[in-house]
Amino acid sequence: MDKPLARNKTGRVARLLNRLPPAPASTLAACACALLAQTVVAATHFTDSEASIANAISAAVPGDTIVVKDGVYTFPVRINGRDGTAASPITFKAQTVGGVTFTGPQLSDRTKLRVERDHWVIDGFRFTDVTADGTQSSDRVTVVRVREASDNVLRNLSISDSGLTSSNPDSNAANNSMYLDITDRSARNVVERSEFLNNNDAIVVRVAGGSTDLFSTDNVFRYNYWSGNAGYETLQLSWGSSAGAAFRTVVEHNLWEDNASSSELISSKSSENVFRHNTFEHNNDQLVLRGGNDGVVDSNYFIDGRGVRAYGADHTITNNYFEGSYGTESGNLRGGILLGAGDHDDAPYAAVRNSEVSNNSIINTGAYSLLYGYFYNATWNGDLIDIPPYDNEFSDNLIVNSRGKAIDRQNNAPDASNTWSGNYTWSTGSGSPGHAPDGVTTGADPQLERDSLGNLVATAAPDAGARMRYRRLTADDVGPGSTFVAGLAGDYDQDGQVSQSDWLRWQSLYRSQELAADGNFDGEINAADYTVWRDAQQAAAASVPEASAVALAASVLTGHVAAVYRARR
Repeated sequence: MDKPLARNKTGRVARLLNRLPPAPASTLAACACALLAQTVVAATHFTDSEASIANAISAAVPGDTIVVKDGVYTFPVRINGRDGTAASPITFKAQTVGGVTFTGPQLSDRTKLRVERDHWVIDGFRFTDVTADGTQSSDRVTVVRVREASDNVLRNLSISDSGLTSSNPDSNAANNSMYLDITDRSARNVVERSEFLNNNDAIVVRVAGGSTDLFSTDNVFRYNYWSGNAGYETLQLSWGSSAGAAFRTVVEHNLWEDNASSSELISSKSSENVFRHNTFEHNNDQLVLRGGNDGVVDSNYFIDGRGVRAYGADHTITNNYFEGSYGTESGNLRGGILLGAGDHDDAPYAAVRNSEVSNNSIINTGAYSLLYGYFYNATWNGDLIDIPPYDNEFSDNLIVNSRGKAIDRQNNAPDASNTWSGNYTWSTGSGSPGHAPDGVTTGADPQLERDSLGNLVATAAPDAGARMRYRRLTADDVGPGSTFVAGLAGDYDQDGQVSQSDWLRWQSLYRSQELAADGNFDGEINAADYTVWRDAQQAAAASVPEASAVALAASVLTGHVAAVYRARR
């Protein structure tokens, strides 16, 4: 893990992270080996009509592949045949990534694609113009629904320009319409390399259906792209009275870019969810730990946008890098880190307590950097919000502000039981330090410099602030057809391959405090990291398989990736 997780509250973080799925690279490698080792001859079903697709779904057995010919299809699809197995999933894929478009009418539950079986791989499809009117409460539409279905992979999907067509939709219709719904005891599904675009009137992705669905757990989102969305949550991790339920959703290596104001960019209303190594760029809303406990927000980028707002207990907010502001602040739309106050019933909000906020870099995020006691002494629906955050640890954060207060106690929220150590603030322009208890250094120039990843670090306070291991993600790294994998052993320049340039990168960072070339994750750049690079390069050179094996693995794992697809985005 990154430096703060190795250094702070390792017991709690390890408990949360040790139960998570393996890293993407190892997952793909294990899958490839299992697929290539199969001795059963699997069948491939080629389809090009509603009847042929339905027949193939009914006939498919574990290990089979159903290929849909490129084209535009207006009918809905229901995956209700046999289950696959862990070793031999059933694959339902487009002939080429992005080459098959589903549009128009839905099933009786207003769903375009419904997945009802386990161990399927859904790969390469495009969905657009899947709509409902939205003026009535009963008007709703879901593009893809995973229902009572577990251990599936949804890969290389593109969902765009769908939802409700009304300019003023009924609120119930909007709250029950979405691009992707994972619900009704659907666990351990992986959504990867997909994109969710241009949804302005409904929820984009929802996991679980409130207090009646507490078992849609351990799902993973990685290398996905969200852009052009507004109005409702782009990712909602349950809703209603499910805050105490441990959903353990993992959200990693995703990119949110150019999303407008919504009710919340991400709304986590369940417990033990993990957000790590994501990039949020130019979004006019926040990642919100709205309800639930034991959330992890670690090693994310927040660039020219809003930040993190949190309520609840036992959270870990560490090693995040915030720089720049979206623009004028209003209501909840503020940058940096906002830690909420609560009331005595923890409803509607629970005060942040027993949480760790450490090693974050918060640099010129507008009028707000670290806002403590958000909503303190205010009234919400008749309830007085009068419990400030308490029993929290604030350590080794770096705050640089040219406006507002570096640490702002809203309405002088009391700070009696929190601990502060190693924090560093530097205020310029119209900015001021604000709250400065013992453990907060003010007025000393941190001597900021850009590191090799382009991030500002404090050379005069090397223990303060974030030390990012991975670079910021771009649109080419994520979504359909992408292949970039963060954390590839020995890939120190993060270009997706191990080569001589990685040795040069290790050499330039030797004995530095940067982590981009920390191959063995011990927090130091030394000879051991050279060994990681050398072994990775030798393994890559020695393990080039026969061309036929490469073709088979690539076909099964990623589909036939169309080179023109990325250009169409």
